[in-house]
Amino acid sequence: MRIVSISLISVLLLVPLAGIATDAPAVTACDRLAAHPEDPDRVSAGRVTAEIDLAAAIVACEADLEDQPDNARLRYQLARVLFYAGEPERAMEAMLQAAEAGHRQAEFVYGVFVIRGRPHAPTDPCIAEHYWQRSARAGRDAAAVNYALQQLQGRFAGCASAASHDDLSAWLRASLQAAPAGYAGYYQRLLIEDVLHRLART
Repeated sequence: MRIVSISLISVLLLVPLAGIATDAPAVTACDRLAAHPEDPDRVSAGRVTAEIDLAAAIVACEADLEDQPDNARLRYQLARVLFYAGEPERAMEAMLQAAEAGHRQAEFVYGVFVIRGRPHAPTDPCIAEHYWQRSARAGRDAAAVNYALQQLQGRFAGCASAASHDDLSAWLRASLQAAPAGYAGYYQRLLIEDVLHRLART
């Protein structure tokens, strides 16, 4: 009787653990080769540009997307390596698809492409405003800071859906709370505090 009880407890303990394991995103070859170190939704360690085998990463990401065509994270990573490989048109198309699918890092980067006038990117700053606002609302600190800076410079003055100062302040305060502690996040916190101070004066 005692042996049966122990076995039953063991089985019950294993059930939730199995559920947790299946909920975690599977790490693919594309993730291992092309994840960005600053992507908050990456599922593996990120790689800086110099560490990436671009040809291998493109092949891996395209293959993984054949199996998971709706995976916005993989689509973003494909766009990243295509851009580094000197294929801006394909990169822009893939980045837009990932942004449209709601990947907050892709939303941020697509906005950067627009603001910086990258080849094959649209030129309307309100397009960047749209994607940065989505990304900032989803908690991407880089989008929140860049959005606020561009707003202070008047870049989004003609955009119909430009965020209010209250929204900007809320996003920046959330980013401030999420910044790394100690010296690791010193300059990040300093920048956010400065932008908050500038917003309060306008």
